[in-house]
Amino acid sequence: SLVDLVEIDEGWDAAFEAAAGAGVAAVVVDGRRAAQAALSRLRERGVTGAVLAPRQSSAQIGELPPRSSAEPVRRHVRARQGGTVAESALDTLIGRAVRVDGLEEAIDLSLARDDLIVVTTDGDRFASSGWRVRSSSGVVTAAAVEEQSAVANEMSTSMQKAATEANSIGAAT
Repeated sequence: SLVDLVEIDEGWDAAFEAAAGAGVAAVVVDGRRAAQAALSRLRERGVTGAVLAPRQSSAQIGELPPRSSAEPVRRHVRARQGGTVAESALDTLIGRAVRVDGLEEAIDLSLARDDLIVVTTDGDRFASSGWRVRSSSGVVTAAAVEEQSAVANEMSTSMQKAATEANSIGAAT
């Protein structure tokens, strides 16, 4: 899952979780075939899940209001595994997210800039798709992350076996 692939600066966990939303527990895949296999596997197992595939991201935050505490979330999150695929997923998912110090500033900035995902240090989230405050239990449960991690590990093993078989067939011809 995405959360397994990233390293987050201290104090930025709540902002990252709020910015990424359900994408935190998503399985990160490399390309169409892997995405299709992952989605099929989720359906076969009868579980709800999300898949993130690499994309060309043009996420630009642009100029922020003067004296704003807004700081891009992406600067504080990086891939520790998954290389360019994980970096692409991060760019797409949180490339337009900024963290601000308080609720009032979050509301004002969200109303002024509907292209941004505005989050607070407490994990509140303000976007054009809706606003929410962070619950004490968080949006993404540990069970959901563990379930997605198990699915991701299973798919990774299956994909490695398929690649090994394809290589051995290619070598035999």
